[in-house]
Amino acid sequence: MSFQCRYGCGTWCHVDPDIKTASGKLIPIQENGIPHDCHLRPQYRHKTTTAKAVSKLATKRIDDYQLIQETKEYVERVNVRLSQYKLNIVVNKKEQSLLEEML
Repeated sequence: MSFQCRYGCGTWCHVDPDIKTASGKLIPIQENGIPHDCHLRPQYRHKTTTAKAVSKLATKRIDDYQLIQETKEYVERVNVRLSQYKLNIVVNKKEQSLLEEML
């Protein structure tokens, strides 16, 4: 049995007698086989707010992790590039000018 979503989003759903909630209610299934969670449902707005907050936090963690990984890779590349060079430190005595000698 196919029907449109009762909240008016226009999604066609069907019901499978084998797929039920814990209380025994049938769950509307979209054509692709995923349970339909309508974005127009009044209870959906509260879930979305929570999901956005979690999503932003998770996104920040991913961004931080990627930044750390990119930095580590950059340091490795620089170390490899600099490992081909030899560092010589030379200290020379500064020559004084005539003006400095007079002071």
